[in-house]
Amino acid sequence: IMTDDSIKHSSETAYRLETPDQHRTFYDDWAESYDSGFAASKGYDYPRLIAEYFVGRVSPDQSPVLDIGCGTGLVGVSLRKEGWSSELTGVDISQGMLEVAERKKVYEKLICADLSDSLQLPQSHFGGMISAGTFTHGHLGPEVLFHLLSLARPGAHAVIGINAEHHDNQDFSGAFEEWEEKGIVGKTEWTEIQIYQAREGNEPEKKLALIADFRIL
Repeated sequence: IMTDDSIKHSSETAYRLETPDQHRTFYDDWAESYDSGFAASKGYDYPRLIAEYFVGRVSPDQSPVLDIGCGTGLVGVSLRKEGWSSELTGVDISQGMLEVAERKKVYEKLICADLSDSLQLPQSHFGGMISAGTFTHGHLGPEVLFHLLSLARPGAHAVIGINAEHHDNQDFSGAFEEWEEKGIVGKTEWTEIQIYQAREGNEPEKKLALIADFRIL
């Protein structure tokens, strides 16, 4: 059943956003209904899968970890459920989303910032980076990820989810190859996952994401 809220607030609507102010207003407005109205009803499994992968690959001493575009904190919750106990910092453009995340008490620090302006954030600080749902249509391309790498200290381990269509449209592969050649990141491992899982006997929406697993040199 499509409600007024599910039409107004959907990933398809989010894909069409263009400016930081549009994103900020849209997600502030969506914050309170995001978890129940979108994530639970659509079987949004992406945060859990990214967190599960991260905990299986990243050493707990790669701390603190920056959750890029943390939203309502679904990645943070999943990390804690998977046993991750080291320090977590979440950053998001939407203060409304961060207020929902704060209530979950899984982050030591939450920062409201425009990710395309990474100078607002501490440089060479983080030992790990994680992201689910931020690198997608209407959102951030490889040039923004490149600037965010400066927030990590050498040797940091990153696990970044990228919408598969967005990955192709924005040539993330070409960007990663260039960064590898320049010695900015180590060899990247790519893993394909399904963003949604079936709910209540319904067929899940067929949307793929690619996990980029790499070290920042």
